[in-house]
Amino acid sequence: MTSPSPTPRRDVACGLALIALCAAFFALSTRWFGFYAWGIDEGMYVMRARMMGEGFALYRDIWFNHPPLLVLLVRAMFDARGESVEAARLVPLFCATLGLAATVVIARALGGWRAGFAAGTLLVVSPLWFSLSRAVMATLPALSLAMVSMALIVGYRAATRDGRRAWAIAALVTSGLAFGIGLAVKLIALPWLVPLALLALDGHVGKVEGSGRPTWRTPHAWPWGRIAVDALLWAVAAAAPLAWVVATYGIGAVASQAVGSLVTARAALGFDFSGNVAKLLEAGVEGQLGILALGVFAVAFGLSNRPGGGRDARGVGARHAVPTPTTTAGNHSAVADDGRRLWWIVAVWLIVGLAAVLLHAPIWSHHYLLLVYPLAVAAGCGLWAVVDSVAPAARDDDAGWRAFAFTVAGAVLLSLPVQAVRLVDSTRAWDDAAGEAIARLGDVAKPGDYVITDSPMIAFRAGLNVPPDLCDPGKKRIDAGELTMDAVLADIERFQPSAVLFWEGRLSRGPFGGFPAAVEGAGFVRVAELDARAERWLYGR
Repeated sequence: MTSPSPTPRRDVACGLALIALCAAFFALSTRWFGFYAWGIDEGMYVMRARMMGEGFALYRDIWFNHPPLLVLLVRAMFDARGESVEAARLVPLFCATLGLAATVVIARALGGWRAGFAAGTLLVVSPLWFSLSRAVMATLPALSLAMVSMALIVGYRAATRDGRRAWAIAALVTSGLAFGIGLAVKLIALPWLVPLALLALDGHVGKVEGSGRPTWRTPHAWPWGRIAVDALLWAVAAAAPLAWVVATYGIGAVASQAVGSLVTARAALGFDFSGNVAKLLEAGVEGQLGILALGVFAVAFGLSNRPGGGRDARGVGARHAVPTPTTTAGNHSAVADDGRRLWWIVAVWLIVGLAAVLLHAPIWSHHYLLLVYPLAVAAGCGLWAVVDSVAPAARDDDAGWRAFAFTVAGAVLLSLPVQAVRLVDSTRAWDDAAGEAIARLGDVAKPGDYVITDSPMIAFRAGLNVPPDLCDPGKKRIDAGELTMDAVLADIERFQPSAVLFWEGRLSRGPFGGFPAAVEGAGFVRVAELDARAERWLYGR
């Protein structure tokens, strides 16, 4: 009589460890809510949510170039916990925690639990992801929900192969809903539809020895009827959140601002492919070099289908044909082909993400998360592949891979000092100059008054309101002609602000070059010169 396999017990233990990891990450991250702001975008989101509480509506009164869900969630958090930056940051942190869990699950599918936990750890210590995990911005929440969708498709793939139709449908519909909710935050995850579809399709057509399934080379034998039904179910679930958005706000407003602004911005700012490449390379070196090197190594290692690299019998690629001492050569080949196919999907995932980043205009650092997530998944496997390759017991005929692995290990070690500095900086990024501006605003305006400013975060922290037009004083919007000096002058007449604060230079340069003089003509006087070189001035009545 044989003893029961310890694998289910191990899966339960590892699942509990994953819950503990996510709970610890969430709890510890709340200690680092006190930084001033991650760029200008945070102020835009919290101010939009505040002005919604003042009775102004998104798209109709408040210009907004994304779907509305993040602002709605922040508004709901304000209603529950009061209006504060810390309350707003709970929303992206919750989404980041979901994204962390999904990353572990997906990496576990490629290389087992040790690869999954390595991927989660590498994601957390990625400076870009770590800082954005607490920033009230749309990119990370949207992509985190897309990661949840991808993890659920991993479950759908496994359930489909096992013939568990009810579980497969449940995972499929939930995946579509998660992806649709992510799109209701921001449309940035759309390129990931390609690897997601390939992963789902692989559950139907990926061949495992003895399964009788058609291969990717025999599309005439694919179960097209079931594939079509499942695709329709997923699409309906994904479309439901977007249908709600359109029904609530109208197709015209959402299309013109959330989609149309992408076209106008590209026309106004131009497209600089070489500049995008340079920015991406710089970002890779500054704090992301380790995860990049490990991820690239893992993809190369996986596509070569070499043994090791952390792949164990519980990886999805091996799950349905676990090698044993009596496994035939054909069975081993089937397991190998299954694993290689999964790595091809990861490679496609990285390629479409890279294309989306390089073809974007303008490109900002938060867009790089399109690459950070799949790199983290791959790097979890790559870490153990490097360890296995540089171990003294590695085979002599793997000399080329050992050299590659040593190079990757060197890149990781070189990146650690920069990575550590970036991580520490992201926990204590308070802006003393902004703190002084907040205090000075309190001298000329009382809470609830209106202020004209290009820094919504300073106004928010000072307890002030801004006209709906100025919830988004972004450079892209100004350069595209969607925010004009005449419109802001009209806001002065309408809202009778108590103060005008020039901070980011967006209301004093370019199309707004004559605005300071116009402010003085409207009866304001300069009461403080906070930084003359940066054109940071405070005006009061």
